Amino acid sequence: MKRMLSAFLAGTLFCTSICGCSSFAPDKGGPQGDARQAPQGKGGGYWTVGFGSAALVPDDYDPVTDSFANTYYIAGYRNDNVATGMLDPQFARAAFISDGSTSIVVAAVDCVGLLKAFVDEIKAGLSDIVKEYNLSAIHIASTHTHAGIDTLGLWGPVGRDGKNEAFMEKVKLGVQSAIRQACKSAREGKLYYGKADTGDLQRDSRPPYVYDKYIHRFRFEPIDGTPGLQIITYGSHPEALRSENSRVSADFPCYMGRKIKNATGDDFIFFAGAVGGLISTKRQLDESGNELPLEQDVVVVGEKLADCLLSIADEVELKPEIKDNTHKFSVNLDNKVYVLLSSLGVLGSKPIPGGGKYGLALETQASLLSLGGINIALVPGELFPELAYGGSAGEIAANPGAEPYRTLVEIIGDRDLLVWGLCDDELGYIVAPNDFFLHPENPYFERGTDSFGRSHYEETNSVGIEVYYRLSEAFEELVKRRG
Repeated sequence: MKRMLSAFLAGTLFCTSICGCSSFAPDKGGPQGDARQAPQGKGGGYWTVGFGSAALVPDDYDPVTDSFANTYYIAGYRNDNVATGMLDPQFARAAFISDGSTSIVVAAVDCVGLLKAFVDEIKAGLSDIVKEYNLSAIHIASTHTHAGIDTLGLWGPVGRDGKNEAFMEKVKLGVQSAIRQACKSAREGKLYYGKADTGDLQRDSRPPYVYDKYIHRFRFEPIDGTPGLQIITYGSHPEALRSENSRVSADFPCYMGRKIKNATGDDFIFFAGAVGGLISTKRQLDESGNELPLEQDVVVVGEKLADCLLSIADEVELKPEIKDNTHKFSVNLDNKVYVLLSSLGVLGSKPIPGGGKYGLALETQASLLSLGGINIALVPGELFPELAYGGSAGEIAANPGAEPYRTLVEIIGDRDLLVWGLCDDELGYIVAPNDFFLHPENPYFERGTDSFGRSHYEETNSVGIEVYYRLSEAFEELVKRRG
């Protein structure tokens, strides 16, 4: 989420500059390069998987003129960026997954984020489906596209809610429709896991320059020979269109999925990984070394990622087995901008009594999911990759005296852990406590600059320093429950 929240109230616009990156270093933790050894499928053991989708196109969109009758705001960068057309439609996509005993639904929405209160509202309208299909859980994530219509309310004119209520209703009904389709379309088949190195496609803007450079795939192959489903995870902001863009788009996941569909017939669902620290894709160049136009760049990035997926050869077949546990917890709300926006009714999640500076807290949740032995941490925000995989800002850390913490890899005990970010909530950036730094006079309204000259923008879009401590405690509890 590349926007300083204070701009909503103060009118300060911010465009993030991205510096160079380095590839993920295996000695810092994180997914490794060798093919993972996962539990193998046994003869006669099948998964049951279904897919559903719904286009999230405003009813007033005119494809002939490429325009909207009403006003919609592009989310992710700056205030009052009115949508002028549509490059490609946003979608809600969902998968029903069952091992024959446990059944769940996972869904992803092409949008910048969805708050827990809204996610809970979506789930509340699915009680009949939960009962009919004996669902143990429904998880709803956001892809975090920076070219979608505002679903959080933060990107309208300064001081005004940027959400369009009719569009929010379409999102709610669209997600529900996709989930219902997924449950009703379930077929038996086999599930495989594989991953591919994406090379030099990503960049990180903040030390310690850690990210997962692999693109991960669960591939469902129905036994009836019909096209299947690919559930894809990649650790990068979908923001190839950059801040100059004013056309609605799902960004690179759209073009990645289109190529996959054309090549294999498979449907797809995209989940953003650990994208905190401003993990983004690099600008693509033409044969002369010039940057491609942005609407061409997004296509090239998506198709390069599709090529990586199509290159996966070392798949492992997964035994039908689902483990899924959720832990609800609260985190103190220390960001006074969040407090003000909540009081104005812009943020739909209402604070509860808590501690911290303002005696307020937010309720949220984290989940630990395993599909055939592949562990996935479902995180309610934009997690800094080093908090998952290890690594530190070291001598330039701005807050070295912070209380120590364990990474998710250490807590869960799996160096090949996957992360699904912005899942079931959007708390903003989840920043490493040892590098958490605020503006000394005007915290959260203005970004701080530490003694090393480093700008700490991400903290202005965080709930506070304690978020990761509470999140790590949640995963400690989830590991205990699993036994």
